[in-house]
Amino acid sequence: MTTRLVRLPDSEGPDITIERGAFGAPRVTIDGQAIPRAADGTYPIPQPDGTTQSIRYKSGFAGQWLELEDGRRLALDAPVPVWLRLLMLLPIGLVAIGGLIGGAIGGLGVGVNLGITRTSLSRPVQALAMVGVLAVAAGAWWVVGTTVRNTFSPLATYSLGECLANVPESGADVTGIRSVACDSDHNGEIVGVDEHPDAAFPGVPAIEAVAERACRAAFETYVGTSYETSRLGMFYLYPSSDTWGAGDRQIACLAIAPPGELLSGSVAGTGQ
Repeated sequence: MTTRLVRLPDSEGPDITIERGAFGAPRVTIDGQAIPRAADGTYPIPQPDGTTQSIRYKSGFAGQWLELEDGRRLALDAPVPVWLRLLMLLPIGLVAIGGLIGGAIGGLGVGVNLGITRTSLSRPVQALAMVGVLAVAAGAWWVVGTTVRNTFSPLATYSLGECLANVPESGADVTGIRSVACDSDHNGEIVGVDEHPDAAFPGVPAIEAVAERACRAAFETYVGTSYETSRLGMFYLYPSSDTWGAGDRQIACLAIAPPGELLSGSVAGTGQ
């Protein structure tokens, strides 16, 4: 809450006390008596000659002021510096990486920053507070965005014997993988599924080590020959740090066709 004592220009009184919080309309008093805010948002200020002069409180990115009946402005504080205005607007940049969700959270952040400029904090402290708002807004976008993504894009799960198309030869991009009938052309088949036992995300190298051991054993059991002697390749799908947070623990082991070839039936028990 900040308090400012002002007197209207070209007036002999009275002294007006403006009490402002970070948000909402200010409290206006004269000699301790509250001046009610009119329906149109103005405050009627009694003058020594018996008349009243209406004032309207205004605030924006540039600062705060009183707007008088004749259109003049009475500044309530020093203008907000340009550099602080730019810092105030930074959270809205989340729209560029977070779309509508990022824009909504960024807009809230800008609103909070606007409230910060209405406090009695020094400009450097206000700047630090805005940096904090930006960090919180970015964190909120990540949490909300991940939750929404996981809600509307359910985790992929695979079943033993399921045939897959568009399996990459390396783990660069697995987003194009799709399930197909095993009697149609495909280049991968699920030869084993397992669940990672850890509660906390152990890191990619640790998950890959578990997957390597589990999938070599599953490959030999399903195909009928070891991976080392098979003409087929081996591939595995495992949780990322993002999907792990949503409960994903599945390790899916695949036998994949040799480079440049496709499979047209199940590899189960074929000894290929």
